[in-house]
Amino acid sequence: EKGAVDSCEQTASVTVAECKPTCSIQVTPDQVAKKGSVTVDVTGKWDTGGIRVEVTDPKGEPFATLTEFPATLTPTKRGFYNLAGTATNAAGSATSSSQFTVGRVRTPDGPADTPDSRWTARFFGLRIDPDEGPFRESTIRPNGVSERSHLHLDGGIGGGADLEYHFNPRVGLAGSVLYAPLESELFFDLDDEWESDEDDISFLAFLIGPNFHLTPDKKVDFYIGLFAG
Repeated sequence: EKGAVDSCEQTASVTVAECKPTCSIQVTPDQVAKKGSVTVDVTGKWDTGGIRVEVTDPKGEPFATLTEFPATLTPTKRGFYNLAGTATNAAGSATSSSQFTVGRVRTPDGPADTPDSRWTARFFGLRIDPDEGPFRESTIRPNGVSERSHLHLDGGIGGGADLEYHFNPRVGLAGSVLYAPLESELFFDLDDEWESDEDDISFLAFLIGPNFHLTPDKKVDFYIGLFAG
């Protein structure tokens, strides 16, 4: 039991090894979001004051030293946090280790640096502007009638969405859809007779291509992509 040196049976056949301390570290939960909390507890046997757990952050720097349990930690960085425990009593010492994860990387039971979620959905707005100005055409029919047409397109505001599959935190493949309505005006003249019409023209595009994430372990994930559509 905790704090007991003589927790094993004291018989003629007992050995010193049977009375050595033990310790086992439990972290709950073992994966949290940044600024989430984890609870650290230790089970085993040791002398009073003979238990200590050192916690290091993802950069290997000291984060906390724990001597009383259960203890609560609030991590400040994304990545793997390592815990190293030491229990001691008159018969010697014992060590134990554990780990918990903060943010987008999995715990060691999965591939290293694999995102928590392999899928990311995004939604955004967009504006479409035609590259060219009004389209004009003028011809003379065989019967001498003058025919003129004038087509004008105005820009439009729309939206889009994409879905990305992450192969790892650095590389993903995304598919996107873009949509925006464009206003059109068409004027048509035959000599002195003319007609005009207005209608909406829809811009619709489907895109696919890779994303390269520049800061996958930061609060803001900047990425660039090359797309075909």
